[in-house]
Amino acid sequence: MDTPQYKIVREQLGGSVALTSIYFRYGGNIYIFSYQKDGTARHTLIDTGDRRHRDSILSILAENKIDPKAIETMIITHSHPDHYGLAHILARQSGAKILVHANFKGAIEDERNILERNLLGLRSPKELKECKIEFLSPDKGGCVVKIFGMDFIRLLAPFSFGGVAKLDVLAVPQSPDSHTRDQIVAIYSVRDYAQPDSAAPKGYRPDNDLLFSGDLWLMRGPLFDRKMKGFSFYLRRGLFRIRGLLKGRGWHGVTVLEQDVAVKEALKGHFSVIRVKPGHGQEFLGSRILPFGLPADSDLLKTLGYAGIAAAQQQDAGLKTKMSDLLEQAYAAFIREVQILQKQGYSIAEISDFLVRIYKEQFGGSRQVAIDRKQRRERMKATFARLQNDKTVPQDLHQLAETTEAKLEKVV
Repeated sequence: MDTPQYKIVREQLGGSVALTSIYFRYGGNIYIFSYQKDGTARHTLIDTGDRRHRDSILSILAENKIDPKAIETMIITHSHPDHYGLAHILARQSGAKILVHANFKGAIEDERNILERNLLGLRSPKELKECKIEFLSPDKGGCVVKIFGMDFIRLLAPFSFGGVAKLDVLAVPQSPDSHTRDQIVAIYSVRDYAQPDSAAPKGYRPDNDLLFSGDLWLMRGPLFDRKMKGFSFYLRRGLFRIRGLLKGRGWHGVTVLEQDVAVKEALKGHFSVIRVKPGHGQEFLGSRILPFGLPADSDLLKTLGYAGIAAAQQQDAGLKTKMSDLLEQAYAAFIREVQILQKQGYSIAEISDFLVRIYKEQFGGSRQVAIDRKQRRERMKATFARLQNDKTVPQDLHQLAETTEAKLEKVV
């Protein structure tokens, strides 16, 4: 049986706004907002997928009742071809405006560095020169949206599609290890994240918010073709690294998932709960209950300033006690985050469902990531076992622990 090349998820977001998520097996996802404007159906896209889907994209859209001629805006999260690859094809159909970070211009002008050219094999998207493209500059004094202490700059006024929520397009803070220099994220919410102290709208539920994270925050990571289609990538990477060794530059070990650590940690640490729409892979639930309340051992070691357990054991005789103290802090943080969710209006049953979903999604990844996720799952179960016997916490937390633990026993 052939493996499906994509999956479609459609949902109503409120008002007359609908979202179609196209999760591709290969290449970046496409997210399509659909709404009425002047009595006509219109669409705004976040990312446009990989060029390899050029022969099928129009039929995919037609099957899902999305008229490419009605696309009015395309927002590109960053200048990698698996995210902008179909933009020029869709722009020809619609004449739509393409919105990109100002630094995207360097990619169009073929100013990529040696790492991008040799390791990733990125070519210049020169075909976009023919399109109606707008470069959004974070230097024009846009509003600052603080996410866990980091400054994300609002690139333009939030989009209103006629629903109750708005789409906020933000420039990602620059850092030496950036995935690209032109990254954009977007948040769809009824809240204004630029005014954190303002009262939340009546009936606000954080899990209705959507974060379009591009390649910054992935659960599974890019889905490379396990057949020969992915061979050229690994060959280029291997040759690039060998040349680096021969020229005395060392073995370049930076990977896509290791970059933008500070930004990714900010996203992970900011939201009590949010639905994340990543650049690759399916939607997952983001929550700071993971880094604060359910840390893996590697997280504890990083907090203590160590890269790995071997170095820590050699240098720190009191390591076991320090890690135990951090786990006590994590237990308190878990309780605190659950109580915050309660204050936000969630019932114990709803919080239990969140935790079960988070547990299920903590699975797979590279070797170390898989180890970390397994530890977080084990730590969640250990936390529930402790909560059931903890007479210092409210009874509803005992109920949460008992209910959720029973559900987890059924999870494969």
